[in-house]
Amino acid sequence: MWFLWNDGSILLYSQPDTPKLRNIAANPRVALHRRQAEAVLAVAINFPDLVHEFAEEFAALDFRTLDLDKLREAILKTAASSEGHLDGEKLRLHLCETGFQRIVDSLLSSPVYVHAGFARPNTDIAKARGGWLELMQWFRENPGLQAQLAEEERDFAENMTDESWARMQALLTDFQKTLTGQREEENGAAGEALP
Repeated sequence: MWFLWNDGSILLYSQPDTPKLRNIAANPRVALHRRQAEAVLAVAINFPDLVHEFAEEFAALDFRTLDLDKLREAILKTAASSEGHLDGEKLRLHLCETGFQRIVDSLLSSPVYVHAGFARPNTDIAKARGGWLELMQWFRENPGLQAQLAEEERDFAENMTDESWARMQALLTDFQKTLTGQREEENGAAGEALP
């Protein structure tokens, strides 16, 4: 399952002919906020130099999902033990060889790249850095909103009512406003610095 946020609305996608609601309700890891964590990890795998550059910030993240946190730790350990430059393909191969193939394959795929184009391996490093830092900042500054969103996602999966949908949309709107507000603050600060 994945989603597309567009102009204040959300479009949910899933594979055809699958028991969608039962799987969503039974597996809270299929949460909407998971995609943001997946994007952060996809950038880390495709651009390991960013892990070196921002290791402390990356290490401090809490994705609240065991499999993603384990992968984050493995990326950090590999980056710390690498001598010199570690390219994305070598990191990907190493992670696959050490038991992370399923999750790495799911991270480095079109469902993640649709929502985080900056995570694609052929992206300019400056664009990847900007998107990555924005998501990491959101994780640091909004742990409460992230937990609320995960709870509302589970509630919506179990009780598809207008009321649960309204709560979910309100939280997603808050999330979008938070990101937009952060961008406006950054743009304002940049504008003020100009002569």
